[in-house]
Amino acid sequence: VAYIKLYSANTVNTSFLLGKAKVAPSHGHTIPRLELCAAVLAAELSDIIRDQLDIDPDDFYYYTDSLVVLGYLTNETRRFYIYVGNRVSRIRSSCQPTQWSHVSTNDNPADLATRSISTKDLPESLWIKGPNLLSINDKHDEHDHLLVDPENDKEIRPSVSCKKTDLKIEDNKTLL
Repeated sequence: VAYIKLYSANTVNTSFLLGKAKVAPSHGHTIPRLELCAAVLAAELSDIIRDQLDIDPDDFYYYTDSLVVLGYLTNETRRFYIYVGNRVSRIRSSCQPTQWSHVSTNDNPADLATRSISTKDLPESLWIKGPNLLSINDKHDEHDHLLVDPENDKEIRPSVSCKKTDLKIEDNKTLL
C-alpha cells in the first residue's frame, strides 16, 4: 500500500495513493520468502509512483512487519542463495536499506489486502487511512536490523573462511 504525505502551513495530510496485492501460491514458499516478495512489490509500486508523480527517490519510506526481510535488506556481510539474492538486489535497485523500517503487524495495512472486510468498513479501515505512525511520525526508524538467526536460515549461505599461513625459514633450519 502506498500513501502520500502532503505538508501545508500547519497541517499534514496522509492519503491513500495506490494499493496492490497478490495471491500467494498454496505451497512452495516460506513466510520469509512471501514477505520478501511483498517488499519487492513495494519497490515496484514506488517505481510507478516515482515515474508518474516525479517524486525524489530519497523521499520514499518503506515499512515491513518482517524482521527477517529487514535483516536481508541491511545485510552487508553474508551471502544469500539465488532466490533471496535476486529479490534483495531488485529492492536495492529502487531504494536504500536505510529507507526501510519496521511496523508492527497490527499497524501494517498491507496485511488487510489478504483478509476480508465489509464494504461499509472499508472507508475507515487501516487500508485507506494508513497507520497512525504516518500521520504523527516525521522521523524514520534508523535501527540496525540484523539477520534473524543466520546460522539456521536456509536462505543464507554458510560462512566460509579461508586462512593463509606464511612460514619463514631462517638460517637454513629444517622444519619438521
